[in-house]
Amino acid sequence: MNLSRFSVPLFVAAMLIVSSPALAATDAAGCTLSIRNEDISVLPAAPFVGYSAKIYATVQPLCKRDTEGDVLFYANNKLIGTKPISYKKDGLAEEVWIAWKPSEYGNHALRVDTKGENGVIGDSASITFFVDRDNDGDGIGDEIDPDDDNDGVPDTKDQFPKDPKKSKDTDGDGIDDSEDSDDDNDGLYDFQEQAIGTNPLKFDTDGDGVGDKDDAFPLDPNKSEPDPTTPPPVIPTEPTTSTVIMPTTDTTDAPTEGRVLGATTERANKDSLFNYPWLWAIAGGTLFLAFFFLYKSRKEEREFKKY
Repeated sequence: MNLSRFSVPLFVAAMLIVSSPALAATDAAGCTLSIRNEDISVLPAAPFVGYSAKIYATVQPLCKRDTEGDVLFYANNKLIGTKPISYKKDGLAEEVWIAWKPSEYGNHALRVDTKGENGVIGDSASITFFVDRDNDGDGIGDEIDPDDDNDGVPDTKDQFPKDPKKSKDTDGDGIDDSEDSDDDNDGLYDFQEQAIGTNPLKFDTDGDGVGDKDDAFPLDPNKSEPDPTTPPPVIPTEPTTSTVIMPTTDTTDAPTEGRVLGATTERANKDSLFNYPWLWAIAGGTLFLAFFFLYKSRKEEREFKKY
């Protein structure tokens, strides 16, 4: 590097100016209340919104006489507290603190000013710190908490990471899936979809453009209209502990064996002997003839024995 004979002294002088701390203001009596950036601390280091924190400041008196003054605390240029201080001649540094409850989330610029007894600002120092949230009150800031609402669902999979009563609302109807009987809002209850094999979280399981309820073949993307040659799946009308749907012989007006998707449900009428009166006539006639021939046969036997 080629430097002129004037460059080196200027470079060294510039470095000294940049690296040297700012000089504290001194009052007319030659007294300064000194404070440095490293003399400021916040506990806890990352406080939470709405929770109390303490801000500490250590002030060093550079005085040859007794003095007093104030320490002023600012957060984002807003005064949040003041503490009076007093020193004896050649006294030691004194630590003061204030309690503060942050109301805003994010980075905060904290500044501490010292003011002498004559009202003149003597020194100033500042730091930046982060204010976090603790949504679930577990003592872990949301920035590092894997489950902010403490509902057991990780934030990465939780649609509502701040609401412990909600974690997923597939159809966006305002009802959490844990309480929604039809998660995808396709018109079929979740238990019905589980029984027929469709996805309770997808409106159109086979992706053919027809919702599962209106699709006679919700698992076949190639057809959706009813086909008499291929029976569609049976949809249960009541939740069961098994996904296997067994036919029943219920004779009530409302059959519970299920309904066929895409087919019309009809009233089931079971055959009964009472529906066939002619069978009763034949049975009665047959029984009469049987008794008649039996009577006639026994009468002939008795007459034969007489002879």
